[in-house]
Order: sequence, then structure tokens, then C-alpha cells
Amino acid sequence: MKKTQKWILSSGTCVEDVIFEYCKELSAESLLHSWIIDLDDQEAEDLFTDEEWREIRSEIRKLPKVDEAFVNSMLPRFDVKTTGELRNVLETTSYRNLDEPYDREKHYDAEWVDIVMRKYFTDYEDPNGTLHRSHLESWHDINKGVFKRGSIRKKKSKKGTYTSQEYKT
Repeated sequence: MKKTQKWILSSGTCVEDVIFEYCKELSAESLLHSWIIDLDDQEAEDLFTDEEWREIRSEIRKLPKVDEAFVNSMLPRFDVKTTGELRNVLETTSYRNLDEPYDREKHYDAEWVDIVMRKYFTDYEDPNGTLHRSHLESWHDINKGVFKRGSIRKKKSKKGTYTSQEYKT
């Protein structure tokens, strides 16, 4: 990462460099590996001086207010106990009134949630139980279309590919 793109505190400390150096030594997964600074995490706070931590806390933006119309459009979907009940709610309700024209500013988020929930049914109800097993994070990068062909798992390995080994010689 270019130095100009890094977060430099008034003390001159580079936040990304501190986190990177710390994470190199960690043996367990931490939010810091994903560059997430949890303001309630003592582990993260201990990496910085009190003054630096105050500066970090002051720079973190507050979460935006949740749109009440969006919340109300989602509520019926969350009062269910089974995937069958949720599927029924999705098929019989809409994120907008049917007589209301689509307005991207107003409906985009609710439409996105609706699409994601419908898509995840196909994966969740997959007879191979693909989403019910533990996977490495990069497993989710695989094109989901391959699930129709059967169960696929990603295995962690430190070896190079056959091609890369072939060209190293």
C-alpha cells in the first residue's frame, strides 16, 4: 500500500503499519487481520498510546441511522421459524407496494436484501449441505454455480501449483 493511502496519526504513527507488524506475530485469527479496528477491543487499544487511541476513536464515523421504511419492509421476513415460512413470506410480499413505481433511492436496499435472501435459499437448501459445513474464507470466492455438480471443498495448502513448480526449474 502506498504511504499516501495510509492513515497517519498526528504522532506520525501509521495505523496500517502498526496493525500489520502486530498481526505478523499472531497465531490466532483477529479482526485486525481484516483491518477492522474494534473500539471495544483491548488488544487493538494496546497497540497505540492513549493519545493515539483517542485520535482513532474520534476519527471513526458513527453508523448511519437506519431508514424506518426499510426496517418496516423487512420485519415480516424475520417473524418466521423455518425456511419454508420465509420462502412463503418472500413469495407473497414485496419490498414495495405493487402500485408504487420503483424508486432507486427508496427501494434499492430492500430490493437487494430480497434478492440475496432468495438466492441464498438455493444454496441453503442444497442437498449437499454446502452452507452447513465449515469452510475457509476463500471458499466463498468460488463461483456458486459449481454447486449443482456436487460437493466442492477448498483445501489449505502451502505448496505451489504444478504449473508454478514446473516453471521454477
